[in-house]
Amino acid sequence: MYLSELTIVGFKSFAKKTHIKMHDGITGIVGPNGCGKSNIVDSIRWVMGEQKSGALRSEVMGNVIFNGTATAKPVGMAEVSLKIENSGNTLPIDYAEVIITRRLFRSGESQYLINGNSCRLKDIMDLFMDTGAGPHTYSVIELPQVERILNGKEDERRHIFEEAAGITKYKLRRKATFRKLESTEKDLIRIEDIMSEVEKNVRSLRRQVAKAERYQEITSELRGLEIKLADNDYALILDELEPAETRLGLIRDEREGASSSLATQDADYETTRARLLEIEKKLLENQRTVSDLDRDVQKLEERILVNKERIRSLEESGLRSSQEKERFDAHLAELQQQYSVSQELYREAEKSLAAKREEYEKANGELQEVRIQFESRRSLAREAENRVLQITEELNRKQNEGERLKATEENLSQRLHQLDADAGKDDTRAAELADILHKTRAEEAGLAETLAKKKQRLAEISRREEEAKRLFEVLQKNESQDRSRIEVLGHQAELVRRLIDNYEDYPAGVRFLATLKKDGFATHGPLANIIHVENQHRTAIAAALGDAATYLVVEESNTAFNGIGLLREERRGIVTFAPRQEMGSTLRERPVLRDLGVIGWADELVSCEDRFSQLVHQVLGAFIVTQDLQTAHRVFAELRGQSYSVVTLSGEVLSHNGFIRGGVLSKNQSDFVGRQEQLAALTSEIEKLQQGLEARRVQLAQRETEIQENKIEAEQLRKEIQESEQALGSLRIQLGRQTFEEQALGEARAKREAERQRIIGEVSQLGHNLELQSLGAGDLQTQRQEIAARAGALSEEIKSIEVAVERASVRARELNVEVARLQSDFEAMRRESEGLHRQIVETEALIKTRREDAENAAAEIKELIQVNERYGQEAEQQQTRRTEVQAVLDELEEQQYQANVRVAEAEKLIRASRGKFDVLSESAHQIELRVSELKLKAENLQARLWTEYEYKLKRTAADGEFNAEEAHQRLESLRERIKEVGPVNLLALKEYEQEKERLDFLQTQRDDLIKARKNLMDTIEIINTTARQKFLETFEQVQHNFAEVFSKFFAGGRASLVLQETADPLESEIDILATPGGKKPAALTLLSGGEKSLTAISLLFAIYLVKPSPFCIFDEVDAPLDDQNVQRFTHALREFSTNTQFIVVTHNKLTMRAADQLYGVTMEEQGISKLVSVKFDSMKNDQLVPAASSAPAN
Repeated sequence: MYLSELTIVGFKSFAKKTHIKMHDGITGIVGPNGCGKSNIVDSIRWVMGEQKSGALRSEVMGNVIFNGTATAKPVGMAEVSLKIENSGNTLPIDYAEVIITRRLFRSGESQYLINGNSCRLKDIMDLFMDTGAGPHTYSVIELPQVERILNGKEDERRHIFEEAAGITKYKLRRKATFRKLESTEKDLIRIEDIMSEVEKNVRSLRRQVAKAERYQEITSELRGLEIKLADNDYALILDELEPAETRLGLIRDEREGASSSLATQDADYETTRARLLEIEKKLLENQRTVSDLDRDVQKLEERILVNKERIRSLEESGLRSSQEKERFDAHLAELQQQYSVSQELYREAEKSLAAKREEYEKANGELQEVRIQFESRRSLAREAENRVLQITEELNRKQNEGERLKATEENLSQRLHQLDADAGKDDTRAAELADILHKTRAEEAGLAETLAKKKQRLAEISRREEEAKRLFEVLQKNESQDRSRIEVLGHQAELVRRLIDNYEDYPAGVRFLATLKKDGFATHGPLANIIHVENQHRTAIAAALGDAATYLVVEESNTAFNGIGLLREERRGIVTFAPRQEMGSTLRERPVLRDLGVIGWADELVSCEDRFSQLVHQVLGAFIVTQDLQTAHRVFAELRGQSYSVVTLSGEVLSHNGFIRGGVLSKNQSDFVGRQEQLAALTSEIEKLQQGLEARRVQLAQRETEIQENKIEAEQLRKEIQESEQALGSLRIQLGRQTFEEQALGEARAKREAERQRIIGEVSQLGHNLELQSLGAGDLQTQRQEIAARAGALSEEIKSIEVAVERASVRARELNVEVARLQSDFEAMRRESEGLHRQIVETEALIKTRREDAENAAAEIKELIQVNERYGQEAEQQQTRRTEVQAVLDELEEQQYQANVRVAEAEKLIRASRGKFDVLSESAHQIELRVSELKLKAENLQARLWTEYEYKLKRTAADGEFNAEEAHQRLESLRERIKEVGPVNLLALKEYEQEKERLDFLQTQRDDLIKARKNLMDTIEIINTTARQKFLETFEQVQHNFAEVFSKFFAGGRASLVLQETADPLESEIDILATPGGKKPAALTLLSGGEKSLTAISLLFAIYLVKPSPFCIFDEVDAPLDDQNVQRFTHALREFSTNTQFIVVTHNKLTMRAADQLYGVTMEEQGISKLVSVKFDSMKNDQLVPAASSAPAN
């Protein structure tokens, strides 16, 4: 069996589909850090069923899905498929080739497949069980696991040995058997608990059967007597009922006649009333018609007035439009005349402008010719003048330079004298500054020291203030806690007080009678309220009392009987009474208790008023209170056979009649006892807390005063510190200025000295320069005279040309001015003409608008006059119709009056008839009530007899010998006897048979469970024996192999495995002892990283000798090894590769050389891993020789 192919899609950094084909032997996986080598190991571990995300170097399992990069999108699913060659049937499956696939979606859904068929995770785990392969076996070893194998948890180390021994399945079966055994034990306990309860029910039902038989005898006689009484009562009811029904029939007939007459009158009345309503409806319609006609006439008149006003307005508007049109016509004629004159002047100005422009162009051409000749001569003259000026400037420069040199020499001499004077002044100022600086620095030191002391004082005050605030907050917190505690205790006290006063949690009957205020009935309250008990005995006393805590204490039995009567009347439940005066007063002698665990007799541990002492002794006198259940058991055994019960402080009760009660006492039941003491304790604690609260208030006031004083003092100090800091700052500024001035004086002194030396050098240079200035001045003078003569001749020629230019220029300017004037006049005329044309157009548009307005107004006036005529005709028609409707309205009003008179007469007749009908109805109703009452009595009597006895009443002849009064007395006597019998379970016999049958069934089940428990324990013993034998055999072999392998890796080294002695070897710890050659024995933690790694590898190879793993994956376990140990490691790999396939993730070149094939993992694209594979056939000159190189394996 070996891994033949691994396919990865979307798992961690392998975004694209990647196929890795592997062979038996050694496969190496190499690549730089962070490229994704370990992700291949994680994918194999993951597909074999790894469920811990931490083992996959991830926080959550969803992180194994490729999450995308800057250039690649995330994927929605991670899938890994692992193909395994199973030709040797190492895996328990009938396939020579097994493909295991695991998928995980971003939604969290997972899928597991074996050969393409869906399966469970458990199926995959079972497939690898005891094969030496799997996510948690020794088939996948990472470098951190080396440390865990040697120094990790004992369970992890022992798991490797268990996997090698093949007992994992035995341990899982044992664990499952233990779960079944635990379930069986629970079922057995449950069955026994149920049986205990059922046995109790069977005993109780056996007693109830006898009681039920007595009850049936009495009820049988009671039934016969009640039937006779019911027959007699039924006959009496029928004797009265029949005459009443006859009389009721007569009255009903008479009432029917009256009803018929009343119905006829009602019909006539309704007819008359309907006619009246019809008249009123027509009247209302005609009134609405008159009102509508009046509104229509008014609207028409209003519209006519509005239209007349509109006509008047339109006539005035038309008149204004006509007047404006006449005015606009006159203005248009005037504008047209002005426009004609303007057009004539515009054309003449255009001709004059063209002639002047032609003349100006000619004069301007002549001017340009003369200017060109002038510029030529002037350019030659300028050149001559410029040369003269240059020579003159050179002569002036030489002269000025000589004068400047003389002046500079004088200035330098004066500067030397000035520098000497300034040096004297600076020396005097430097001496003064030194004295001032000394005084300023001394003042600064004094101020700084004073400021530091003040800051130290402020820090001390701040610390005290913070401490005071902290204490103040603590006091406030404690005060708040005390207030909360007082509030909580107050609520608790109020609750207890309410429970005491109102008996809220007592049974309804006790609460009713205890709070009842009625003459002739008085109680002392429940028994729990008349006793007082200390808190440590409260639970024990409550357990001893049990239901007796709610017994209602009365003076005598008559009061109890009265209470029972009240309970029956109000249906308030059942109450147990304790008549104080009728309780036994004999105190029997009780045994002396010498056991140290005995607290005392229960009645002696409580207190009460003397008058209740006998009652308390009667209830609690037979109870002994002990410290614990063990003492109770001893005392109970000692007093067995006597009528004494034992109760512990925690509430367990051992009753003298054999019953044992224990567990957790009901809180409500415990609260019945000692409530007065609980209320007193709560009140006392509240008072103590209130006193403490007052003391804290005083402390709070003191702390608040202290905080305020510290604040005032700190504020004063802060002001003083601020003033001192300001003064110190000003002083330091002054000191800085003085220091700067001192430095400036020193720098000025150095500069002056440098300047003095520079001036001395410059003075000597000036004398030499003055001698050079006098040379060459004569030659420059001669050149200047020659050039000046030539420039004079050119100047005369330029003047004559300049006169000609001036004349031509004047003529051109005059013509240009004339052209500009004509152009301006021409433009003004054009603008005036255009303005007149716009006015003409606008005036014509206004005239057209006014003409249209007048025409529209005339048309609208004509239309409004026609509308008014139509409105007048409609108003006359509406007025005529109103007159007609008013006549109809008057007639209807008269008909309404006549109808009202007839309705009033009909109502008078109906009232008389209805009075007679009501009298008959009342008589019939009274008789009907009596008949109904008699029938109801008869029906109730029949229903009661049928419900209680299934007897149907019948009318019989009167029995003269039957005495109903004596029968009632006998009936009461039988009922009293039934009460004396008490509550009876009539189904007791049936229930007894059912419970007995159930008990027999439970006994059979218990026997089956006991047998199953024995079988499970036998199975566990067999599993333990087999697993121990396999484990110990494997351990001995691994121990022997470990010593041999270790000595090969470490020459002269010694190693051993030690199994700690315990009752169960399967749970024993395994210690590893290893001492490399030449070293003293030491703890494993003191070994180097390489020694630890090699020791762990030795242990793994020792296991492989016993049970080879089909494949083994090493993830950089050779990282801590040196070259020599790496060679040993690779030699061992080669030796074991005949039985085990090795996949090694490594950076070591020696390990790479040992590999039969190499896979290189790269990351050409950031965040995405890529694979390149190479298979090697031989080695030449210590170089790897590839047999074939494949393309990237993805």
